[in-house]
Amino acid sequence: MSATLVRPSGTRIQPYSTASPKTEKNDTAAEMKRTFPLIAKEFAAIPVTRVPKVRVGVVGEIYVKYSPLGNNDLQKFLESQGCEVNFPGLMGFVQYCIFNMGED
Repeated sequence: MSATLVRPSGTRIQPYSTASPKTEKNDTAAEMKRTFPLIAKEFAAIPVTRVPKVRVGVVGEIYVKYSPLGNNDLQKFLESQGCEVNFPGLMGFVQYCIFNMGED
Protein backbone atom coordinates (compact mmCIF):
# COMPACT_ATOMS: atom_id res chain seq x y z
CA MET A 1 0.00 0.00 0.00
CA SER A 2 2.79 2.45 0.84
CA ALA A 3 4.43 1.86 -2.54
CA THR A 4 1.15 2.82 -4.20
CA LEU A 5 1.29 6.13 -2.34
CA VAL A 6 5.00 6.89 -2.69
CA ARG A 7 5.71 5.88 -6.30
CA PRO A 8 3.30 8.39 -7.89
CA SER A 9 4.84 11.13 -5.75
CA GLY A 10 8.29 10.28 -7.06
CA THR A 11 7.24 10.07 -10.70
CA ARG A 12 5.45 13.41 -10.45
CA ILE A 13 8.31 15.23 -8.76
CA GLN A 14 11.38 13.70 -10.48
CA PRO A 15 10.92 15.37 -13.90
CA TYR A 16 10.62 18.80 -12.27
CA SER A 17 13.36 18.36 -9.66
CA THR A 18 16.17 20.88 -9.80
CA ALA A 19 18.26 18.86 -7.31
CA SER A 20 20.11 15.60 -7.92
CA PRO A 21 17.77 12.57 -8.09
CA LYS A 22 16.92 11.50 -4.54
CA THR A 23 13.31 10.47 -5.11
CA GLU A 24 14.21 6.78 -5.47
CA LYS A 25 13.86 5.22 -2.02
CA ASN A 26 14.40 1.50 -1.56
CA ASP A 27 13.20 1.10 2.03
CA THR A 28 11.41 -1.96 3.38
CA ALA A 29 7.67 -1.78 3.97
CA ALA A 30 8.12 -1.60 7.76
CA GLU A 31 10.62 1.27 7.47
CA MET A 32 8.31 3.13 5.09
CA LYS A 33 5.37 2.78 7.46
CA ARG A 34 7.38 4.20 10.36
CA THR A 35 8.90 7.00 8.34
CA PHE A 36 6.06 7.90 5.95
CA PRO A 37 5.54 11.38 7.47
CA LEU A 38 9.26 12.06 7.05
CA ILE A 39 9.17 10.80 3.46
CA ALA A 40 6.26 13.14 2.71
CA LYS A 41 8.21 16.07 4.20
CA GLU A 42 11.26 15.19 2.10
CA PHE A 43 9.16 15.14 -1.09
CA ALA A 44 7.64 18.49 -0.19
CA ALA A 45 11.12 19.97 0.34
CA ILE A 46 12.51 18.95 -3.09
CA PRO A 47 13.08 22.11 -5.13
CA VAL A 48 11.08 21.95 -8.36
CA THR A 49 10.38 24.12 -11.37
CA ARG A 50 6.87 23.84 -12.80
CA VAL A 51 7.51 24.26 -16.51
CA PRO A 52 4.92 22.57 -18.76
CA LYS A 53 5.93 19.02 -19.73
CA VAL A 54 4.29 16.32 -21.78
CA ARG A 55 2.58 13.76 -19.52
CA VAL A 56 3.01 10.17 -20.70
CA GLY A 57 0.89 7.36 -19.26
CA VAL A 58 2.41 3.87 -19.25
CA VAL A 59 -0.06 1.06 -19.83
CA GLY A 60 0.25 -2.64 -20.52
CA GLU A 61 1.15 -5.86 -18.74
CA ILE A 62 1.97 -5.30 -15.06
CA TYR A 63 5.60 -6.50 -15.25
CA VAL A 64 6.31 -4.26 -18.23
CA LYS A 65 4.76 -1.24 -16.50
CA TYR A 66 6.55 -1.47 -13.17
CA SER A 67 9.87 -3.22 -13.82
CA PRO A 68 12.77 -1.22 -15.28
CA LEU A 69 14.18 -4.51 -16.58
CA GLY A 70 10.88 -5.40 -18.29
CA ASN A 71 10.38 -1.97 -19.88
CA ASN A 72 14.04 -1.23 -20.68
CA ASP A 73 14.19 1.73 -18.22
CA LEU A 74 11.28 3.46 -19.94
CA GLN A 75 10.79 5.96 -17.13
CA LYS A 76 14.39 7.20 -17.24
CA PHE A 77 14.26 7.44 -21.04
CA LEU A 78 11.01 9.42 -21.07
CA GLU A 79 12.28 11.76 -18.35
CA SER A 80 15.48 12.32 -20.35
CA GLN A 81 13.22 13.39 -23.24
CA GLY A 82 11.53 16.00 -21.03
CA CYS A 83 8.35 14.05 -20.17
CA GLU A 84 6.47 13.49 -16.92
CA VAL A 85 5.75 9.77 -16.59
CA ASN A 86 2.47 8.58 -15.09
CA PHE A 87 2.13 4.97 -13.95
CA PRO A 88 -1.31 3.73 -12.92
CA GLY A 89 -1.59 2.73 -9.26
CA LEU A 90 -0.89 -0.86 -8.28
CA MET A 91 -4.09 -1.06 -6.21
CA GLY A 92 -6.13 -0.56 -9.39
CA PHE A 93 -4.55 -3.73 -10.77
CA VAL A 94 -5.37 -5.61 -7.56
CA GLN A 95 -8.99 -4.45 -7.76
CA TYR A 96 -9.13 -5.54 -11.41
CA CYS A 97 -7.87 -9.02 -10.46
CA ILE A 98 -10.36 -9.36 -7.60
CA PHE A 99 -13.24 -8.26 -9.81
CA ASN A 100 -12.27 -10.77 -12.52
CA MET A 101 -12.06 -13.62 -9.97
CA GLY A 102 -15.74 -13.00 -9.21
CA GLU A 103 -16.61 -12.98 -12.91
CA ASP A 104 -14.90 -16.28 -13.77
